[in-house]
Amino acid sequence: MEKFSVPFEVIDCHIHPHYYTNCFGVVNDEETFFDDLRRAGVSRACGSVIKKVEFESDWSDIEYCNNTAMDYFKRYPDFYIPGIQVHASYVEESCREIEKRHAQGVRWVGELVNYCMRTGRYASRGMMQIFELCRDLGMTIDLHNDKDISEIEPVLKAFPTLNVVVAHPHDFDGAKSRFEYVSKFPNAYMDIAGNGLQRYGMLRWAVDCCGQDKILFGSDYPLTNVSMYIQGVMYERLTDDERRAIFSENFLRLTGLNK
Repeated sequence: MEKFSVPFEVIDCHIHPHYYTNCFGVVNDEETFFDDLRRAGVSRACGSVIKKVEFESDWSDIEYCNNTAMDYFKRYPDFYIPGIQVHASYVEESCREIEKRHAQGVRWVGELVNYCMRTGRYASRGMMQIFELCRDLGMTIDLHNDKDISEIEPVLKAFPTLNVVVAHPHDFDGAKSRFEYVSKFPNAYMDIAGNGLQRYGMLRWAVDCCGQDKILFGSDYPLTNVSMYIQGVMYERLTDDERRAIFSENFLRLTGLNK
């Protein structure tokens, strides 16, 4: 199928490899997964493997997700940028995993999705110890947050030099309040994956509120149509510099992968 032409480097910071299906069953295998991203015009893509856990995950679940992510990294080194999972109940194991994966080139933790992986509250003692190491190693964390964005505030205040990306703008007034919140903290950023970008004018408003350096391109693929997100950025009344920052430059700056 024809590849869509995009006049910018596009790094999607919010995908979930190994999640091969949505409720319509359109993504059924690894080849289709990565082909869809390239066909949409994505240059590279970053994200964590997630596993739905009914009650409480144990360390074997985290190992499975991270080993799977690193296997993809080996097979697609020029395209896939791995994100890893951690767990508040396994601080020592999580810290060893971070150090190990950092040595292998990993610079992204998350997206962490507590409701799905049962990995612990972000402000819990265990997570705060883990985030302290992330700060020390210069890693960026991507945190799912459903409603009350202030749950992330203890992390932002405790580690002012830790880059914290908040996942998902949400809709209408929810998006406005989330971008306004992100604008208050120098180390807070927002990825535009999931709900929000379909509201025309949201991105222009967000750039005016936060500045172009606080917003990262993400889609939440395969749960969303990644091409619609790219075209959403292209269609908004943005300058080329603003698009370039959102599509790739902010991600590269936060991760240090532009060096």
